[in-house]
Amino acid sequence: MKRFLFALLFSVAASGLLAAADPYPDLVQILPMTARAGQTIPNFKVIGTHFDNFQKIEFRKGTGVDKLIKMTKIIKKDPSYVIVEMEIPAGITGKRAVVVLTNAGTSVITFTPENTFEVLPYSKKKPDLKISKIAWGTTSDSNGNLARVSVQNAGGTPVRNFKVDLYLDGTKKLRYTYAPILPAGSTMVIEPPGFRIPNLKGGYTVRATVDPENKIEEESEKNNSLAVPFAQAADEFVIPAGGYATYALTKLKTAPNFTLKDYRTKPYTLYDYRGKPIFVVLGSMWSAYNQAETAALNKILTDYQSKGLTIIQVLYDDLNSDDNILKAPTPDLLKLWVDANSLKFPVLADIADTDLAHSAFARYQSQYQPMNYIINSDGTVQALLEGFYEADVRTALNNCK
Repeated sequence: MKRFLFALLFSVAASGLLAAADPYPDLVQILPMTARAGQTIPNFKVIGTHFDNFQKIEFRKGTGVDKLIKMTKIIKKDPSYVIVEMEIPAGITGKRAVVVLTNAGTSVITFTPENTFEVLPYSKKKPDLKISKIAWGTTSDSNGNLARVSVQNAGGTPVRNFKVDLYLDGTKKLRYTYAPILPAGSTMVIEPPGFRIPNLKGGYTVRATVDPENKIEEESEKNNSLAVPFAQAADEFVIPAGGYATYALTKLKTAPNFTLKDYRTKPYTLYDYRGKPIFVVLGSMWSAYNQAETAALNKILTDYQSKGLTIIQVLYDDLNSDDNILKAPTPDLLKLWVDANSLKFPVLADIADTDLAHSAFARYQSQYQPMNYIINSDGTVQALLEGFYEADVRTALNNCK
């Protein structure tokens, strides 16, 4: 087994990938992504990596810096995010590229889907709250799945301390209070921890109502509620305590939801891919079988593009196979893995070493690795294949619905 480890490290080193990690900041997400002109945003958040020695945020339009939008205060900073206060004057509109500056350099200065901030026209109107979207949340547990609720302030005035009522099949389950300021023209996503969509077979309706008692004077009180249907094609499979997942246990059962991050710290949620077949591969970096399968995954992805296949690889242990302690790969080590194999799909670090209850390893662990889950478009497991036998993988993918 060690010779495979040495071979991998040699190939990585030979390609020059063992150089020091890129110190330049890398922006992954901004919150909010839109806001109206003519207001102060007290909680503008930028998420990414290598934000050490943060200096400032710039807003770029074309090739130049828009000096009209000003960062007025640093609220909080961390190597993985910063929160700042900024002022947007009333007379501007349009899209700007958000750029993070540190002592080492700048993040990408061209427009990307991750760094684009749009300034909407100034408005003197009152707040106008509405529920714009309800979706599966980021994880599930024995009580069910979380729900993500998008609350939009389409009006012209910021608002704070409003309520959101959540209903399941017509029964009120929770009242959630959103305390921070929601700027005019912005949308924020909440994921109330006390609300669950059942993980049992069935159809469910989730309804969210913002400002249910009409305590906030709004432009319109007629758009405050949204109802969305959800469906589970089967009960979610559960591994018994001290046991392992088996094909008999998982067959045509719903695969548990999880959210994990890639080397850029960008989060990926399994249920976001509902509606298309998914191939989830779980393994450790030191496993020779996992290394062999990884080398074949790009070709498999290409061959099944016509089916809309998504591949997600989860690595729950790093290169050290000499102990029995799971240790997720660091972002830099994860990047080496992706680059060395030229991978074209999400590769995520598990959190079994820090948050076992929400890790994919804990929810999916079978007896042998790599653990290959072929998941149908309705979220149910078509096949569980242990080890790597490419012919078996392709057969299962051919049968995937």
